[in-house]
Amino acid sequence: MTVIRHSGLVGILLLAVAAVTLLLADNAPAAPKPPTVASFLAGSRVLGEIRHGNLTILPIESPATPAADRLLTLDEAVPSGRLIIGEVSEGGSVNTLRVVNKSGQSVFILAGEILSGAKQNRILQADIVVPAGQEELSVPAFCVEHGRWSSQGAAFGTESNNAPISVRQKASQTKSQGEVWSEVAANNSTVQADSSTGSLSAAYKAPAVAKARDDYTGAFRDLPKKYLTATGVVVLIGDKVLVADLFASRRLFERLWDKLLESYIVEAARRSQEAPAVQADSAREFLALAAKAEVGTAATAGAGRGIELKTGKITGHGLALDGAPVHLALFPVVEGGRSEQSAPLQRQYPQMNQAVSPQRR
Repeated sequence: MTVIRHSGLVGILLLAVAAVTLLLADNAPAAPKPPTVASFLAGSRVLGEIRHGNLTILPIESPATPAADRLLTLDEAVPSGRLIIGEVSEGGSVNTLRVVNKSGQSVFILAGEILSGAKQNRILQADIVVPAGQEELSVPAFCVEHGRWSSQGAAFGTESNNAPISVRQKASQTKSQGEVWSEVAANNSTVQADSSTGSLSAAYKAPAVAKARDDYTGAFRDLPKKYLTATGVVVLIGDKVLVADLFASRRLFERLWDKLLESYIVEAARRSQEAPAVQADSAREFLALAAKAEVGTAATAGAGRGIELKTGKITGHGLALDGAPVHLALFPVVEGGRSEQSAPLQRQYPQMNQAVSPQRR
């Protein structure tokens, strides 16, 4: 009888604990919903303004996407050997690369991060998340070194630079290899970069850019430290908004900031004659217009969905995980849609079995 009474008491206690647990669960605050693209943009706010010379950068705070904080960056993964990027085959293909992720974490690669080495330098065509442990992934790329098709090693390395705004914009809006080559050539010509292979990387070594770097870096490098909640920026040169780079993760923004700043400085050097005449209202209007954009999504080579935004005045691209943005890049629409050269450059590499043609999605 004693055993039976003890067992009955234990049962009553367990039922009571379960009831209390359910009651607490019902009264617990609901977890915040991840932001949609529209709410992400509507929830982005200007924190301040830093101006130097013809360059103005406004720090932006955007809603957070928790999954974004768990992503490694390219510079964290490649030097450590956790991410390997190489040609898709021994013969290679200009617009496709092979990626292997040996780590236990997913890796975020920003469209425009320069990959150096292999047969020619490249940038990825779009933001991508390479899943943890991914054995092999074929990803679309653009060449940014027009005049080389010879191996400089089996795997790509990383650079401390991101493609300039104008090159990223051309890649995003035209999705054409020929147009990207033309914009790289126009950029290198303007800053008087010296490269026998037409490498975009040479722009960062040009005297005009080195001078601008010395002039601008001190004013902007500590932006993340000055604005502790900033997760992105809107960039203006003169009175024109050129790009908004918005992240859903403070961690990602901090780790990519130096690369992005280098790319903004190149643009400032390229447009050195444009006088500063901007206000924070320009950035707010730009973001408000983007929040009204038509949004589409598409499958990517990796995890998540690619984002495409379009209005009559703004286009953009980005990446979402579980429906929530990780990064958005927004650009003003270029009238005419053509770079400074009269026609996009084309190139065929005799060592390959295929000709290079514009890549369009």
